[in-house]
Amino acid sequence: EPNYAFIGTHNLYLEDSILLCATPEMEFKYSWTAFDQIIENENYIILAAGKYAWVIIPKKKMDSEKEEEQVFDFIRSKIEPT
Repeated sequence: EPNYAFIGTHNLYLEDSILLCATPEMEFKYSWTAFDQIIENENYIILAAGKYAWVIIPKKKMDSEKEEEQVFDFIRSKIEPT
């Protein structure tokens, strides 16, 4: 059963040991080892944690193409694809 509290807009904080997803009401911490796949297209970077959990990062929220590259490179350095 989906947990709809996690659906919606979140602030994301990419930290060295965790990915923090936060709203004013809650926060959720993912260890980078929770993610097993990175999917990228022209609009999004999608982090998959198993079959039913994803963190979707919209590229339009980034200030520049350079920032997109930096974020993607950081994430890629943290996640070992399976």
